[in-house]
Amino acid sequence: MDDLNIFRLIKFIICLGLLGLVVTVGIYYYYDHINLNDINNETIGAFGDFIGGVIGTMFALTATLLIWLTYKTQKAELEQTSDTLRKQRFENTFFNLLHVQQEIRKNISFETSNRITWYQNDLNPIDSIINGDMFFEFAMNDFSRLYIKRPGLIIPAIQVRPQSIIQANLVPEIEVPMNQPLERIKQKYKQFFDNYHYQLSHYFRHLYNILKFIESTEKDEMELFPNSIEATKIKFLFYAGIIQAQMNSAELFIMFYNGLCFDNMENLIRKYNLLENLAKEDLTDTNEHQNLYGEGILKSRMDIVN
Repeated sequence: MDDLNIFRLIKFIICLGLLGLVVTVGIYYYYDHINLNDINNETIGAFGDFIGGVIGTMFALTATLLIWLTYKTQKAELEQTSDTLRKQRFENTFFNLLHVQQEIRKNISFETSNRITWYQNDLNPIDSIINGDMFFEFAMNDFSRLYIKRPGLIIPAIQVRPQSIIQANLVPEIEVPMNQPLERIKQKYKQFFDNYHYQLSHYFRHLYNILKFIESTEKDEMELFPNSIEATKIKFLFYAGIIQAQMNSAELFIMFYNGLCFDNMENLIRKYNLLENLAKEDLTDTNEHQNLYGEGILKSRMDIVN
């Protein structure tokens, strides 16, 4: 029973009690049970017992309902306050974690001479140090070249530096056929991740912990509010969407391939639809890779824009 119906019931009981009191007095007066000129103590006592037994019960019921309604209102206010505090604690932690993630991203530093792939006509480039957005763009292009391995591309052992590439004894690599895209991705990403380990391991480890924090809080709320499971899912999809909105296309690109190689990360990527804004045209091989997370998960650039 909602509060409005409770108020209506209380008003009805009060009105019924007052009506009963008026009718009772009228009946007693009509049959001369109440005579103001000759007050009969026994008659007045019986009248008082009736009023106390019937009308008093109605007012006692009304008082009980009012007490229960007050309790319910206070309980609802306490629950609302508790929900507000719980949301504030979550959001404070979440946005602090998100800020740290952005700091990690901004402070990534990489020497371009430590790339994996080199072209034969580019063996003595000017070395530079890149950070942030430039790093992810650079790493994305390096992975794409490593995966496709076009003619004229040299892939030395990681420890070999540019000035000695020509003289290096390159480590022979057994290539997984292109028609086995998932296995080929895992082979190439392992090589890629080994090279960029110091930059990407902290970045993805912290990103994974933010997503786990969202997931664990979501589960707690589902247990607290089992009747609002769908609303809870939508709520935490929104927070995951904030993470995705902070990532550029190159970050989403690397996260796509990272998830295919780490099951726990892949599960969270799928659950929170973190690839929603990654265009399938941005993948290393659109035809072979666009459905690796499921049919229709990735959209075209035109669909994303529209």
